[in-house]
Amino acid sequence: MSRDEKFIYLVDLSGDKKALRRYEGIKVDQKAEAYSTGPGGVWMMAPDGQHVGTLLASELPANLGLGDSDCKTLSLTARTGLYRIRMKIPGIMPPGCN
Repeated sequence: MSRDEKFIYLVDLSGDKKALRRYEGIKVDQKAEAYSTGPGGVWMMAPDGQHVGTLLASELPANLGLGDSDCKTLSLTARTGLYRIRMKIPGIMPPGCN
């Protein structure tokens, strides 16, 4: 979701361009970079859709969220564990959250 909530980011990481797969937990930071689970870990996408990097995880994450009081903790869920990564850029807080 963009900062102004006018756009939603969809990412096709399948490589075959034939089907849009379901990806849960797309989150956006205050620089408008999107984070999504994908092959190898957490994919970071620039506002123009370019892949800018991958956060490698010890196991493939299934979902993610940005939280803590400063919204700088990226939490990942995976098959056998929960993981947290502190980020430099805070995420966007959903409306109504403090």
